[in-house]
Amino acid sequence: MAITIPGIELANVVPGAVLLGADEKGVNETFKGFIDAASGRHGAYIKILGGRQLVNELIGTTVGRAVGLPIPQGYLLRVLPEDLPESVLLKNHGSEALAFGSRDIGEPSLTRRIKDNGDWVIDQLFSTWREWDTAMIFDDWIANGDRHPGNLLVGKPGEVWLIDHSHSFTGPNWNEPDLIPDRMYQNQLGQARVPKLTLPERMAVRTKAGQLSSTFGLVDPDLALTASFADRLLNVSEVNTVSNFLQARAAKLIDVVSSRLGIPNLGV
Repeated sequence: MAITIPGIELANVVPGAVLLGADEKGVNETFKGFIDAASGRHGAYIKILGGRQLVNELIGTTVGRAVGLPIPQGYLLRVLPEDLPESVLLKNHGSEALAFGSRDIGEPSLTRRIKDNGDWVIDQLFSTWREWDTAMIFDDWIANGDRHPGNLLVGKPGEVWLIDHSHSFTGPNWNEPDLIPDRMYQNQLGQARVPKLTLPERMAVRTKAGQLSSTFGLVDPDLALTASFADRLLNVSEVNTVSNFLQARAAKLIDVVSSRLGIPNLGV
């Protein structure tokens, strides 16, 4: 069964976007404003990212949406320094650049919810968010170690959106030798939740990992790299390495997740 690969849209930044404060933007320069795409004008978060981080966002968003995860539409943006005059990075760059855009879905991050309501929000979140384990397993597939509260957008109970995949493929500055299909990399969501799981709960997560391994393996990584425009931002060797990593890691996913859960995979 083939999986449809939803593409990244090309768009231009509309002048007038607002630079977010430190409590909202995270590490990278992030603006909130509007973009113009072939599908229309949309509210979006605009992130000024360097090479690997931009590629990571594009691929992570594309493959995540391909397997049906709640990830906002992503955009590859053309931006001029005068479009975002508050951007120090663009000012230093001195010419037009590429940036990443994520559709504004109108929901706050978990970090903002914690700030407004206290840490009890985290316990409330995991009491209603039944697909947290899918998100954890997905992060293991793309080697994303940065699923902290700021990278979860929270709507009504049980509704959680996944954003920010800039640290996928082992990190923001990965090199080809870093991408080892059967290695267990950092996974913040797993590190936060797994220690609290009972043995039956761990077994259930392991079963789901086996199911998702099959699903993720249906994603054609070459088509995903094309749909995300990553094949135009990486060299040929890097494209082949990322494609092979995604395919081989999907097959190894149950081993990786079993190790994370502390349950050896004995081939049963």
